[in-house]
Amino acid sequence: MGGVSFANDVHPIVASWCAVSGCHDTGTTQNHVTNFSTPESTYNRWVNAPGFDFCTDEPGVYVQRTIVVPGDPDASYLVWKITSTTTEPCQDPTHSRRMPPAPREPLAPASIETIVTWIREGALQN
Repeated sequence: MGGVSFANDVHPIVASWCAVSGCHDTGTTQNHVTNFSTPESTYNRWVNAPGFDFCTDEPGVYVQRTIVVPGDPDASYLVWKITSTTTEPCQDPTHSRRMPPAPREPLAPASIETIVTWIREGALQN
């Protein structure tokens, strides 16, 4: 069975693009503490876990979304964040519509497809 491995395929993308200084590393980020430095901490923070969309169009309002819905990339907030093409700022300037935020480059299409495939395959902790 082929399949996408979280530890071998997905987390290396997270480690090089997200778990970097000032973003989702072992320290405090600008907005919150979210440690993506290990596969375990990332998986536990993502799968069936709440995320908060601070980029709504109403000031002071956020929408709670599930970060990763196993088997359903379209319902996964993570996919929305990594595929967003807008550079429009949020009403809360400490948040970004796209991850990684500008001025960093967006994830490569192959990296996005790896993450989407992993979710589609059930978002296993493998």
